[in-house]
Amino acid sequence: MKNLKPIFWIFICVLVPLLTACPGDDPKVKSKTEMITKNWRVRQVRIANQVVYANPAGTTPNTQDFGAYGLHFTSATAFVRTEQNGNSTTRTWQFDDNENPTKITFSTGIPSEVKIEPPITDESLVIFYTTESSKTGPSSYRIELIPAQ
Repeated sequence: MKNLKPIFWIFICVLVPLLTACPGDDPKVKSKTEMITKNWRVRQVRIANQVVYANPAGTTPNTQDFGAYGLHFTSATAFVRTEQNGNSTTRTWQFDDNENPTKITFSTGIPSEVKIEPPITDESLVIFYTTESSKTGPSSYRIELIPAQ
């Protein structure tokens, strides 16, 4: 019996730290919808791969003003888009795939569909799309959004 006491205490000294080191439940991983359901503002806009707006402004001055533009995903299906002129539109939106989305479809507006540049995070949402004009031809837009403060 005396020989078992040291083994018992060694067992306790090893087991207790192992049990207390286990953190319990893992934190819930947010869905892509939960990540973007917030108010977003523009950090950078590229048209035809040229930066036309950056916030804060870079070494090149902004040639267009997207300071008032914003997207507010208010729920899993509703959004408010604020244009550069301050006008806002409230409508619906949806991902093409809730687990691994590659595009967002809006119920109104131009464009009505935008592609998503992965990854979607709590801190960054990058969308891009191409418009067609009979005067200027195609123009590609890349808009980097960050959470509004």
